[in-house]
Amino acid sequence: MLSDFSIWYTAQAEPVRIAVIGGIIALWGSFLAGAVSVMVAWVQGRIAHRAVEAQERTIYLSLIERRAAWLDYAITTWSAWIDQQERRIEAIVTNQPLPTDEPLRAIGNCRREARWLFGPEVDAFLEQLEVAVRHYSANRMPVRELGLMDPAERRAVDGHEQEQAFQQSLTRMTTLRADITDKTRPYLYVGDIRATGLP
Repeated sequence: MLSDFSIWYTAQAEPVRIAVIGGIIALWGSFLAGAVSVMVAWVQGRIAHRAVEAQERTIYLSLIERRAAWLDYAITTWSAWIDQQERRIEAIVTNQPLPTDEPLRAIGNCRREARWLFGPEVDAFLEQLEVAVRHYSANRMPVRELGLMDPAERRAVDGHEQEQAFQQSLTRMTTLRADITDKTRPYLYVGDIRATGLP
């Protein structure tokens, strides 16, 4: 049989035991609520991070498309300007009306867009190309005038230096014009966006 003390102790211990169990349950509840909120925050963070990565890829790929379109535009524009320079020289030599300067305005637009799409190194390259085209045009004029002279006058003029300067400027201009694609190629490579990073 139970003694009076054990009955008293059992009666007194029951509220304490209930309080301890309630405290443990409250702590576990807080811990579980905290753990669940941390897990939810982590999942939301991962979702937001993936959304940002998807947005970066979209922006990067649209930039690649704009750069590729610019390259086509640049090749066409520079070719048109060189052709216009040829027509201009021919018009000056034959006393015809000069062609419009529309290709030159397009070159300005092309360089302005290149600064934004590619940065200063491609713009510096385009500046070199522009100087080479102008140098080519300046050297082309005397050679063209020599071609119009009759053979007797042509023998009296030493056109060797002019022809050599023209050939050098033609080679330089042709080389630079062909290098447009090489200069922009690193900017047109899609590759693994995550490994290469964004431009």
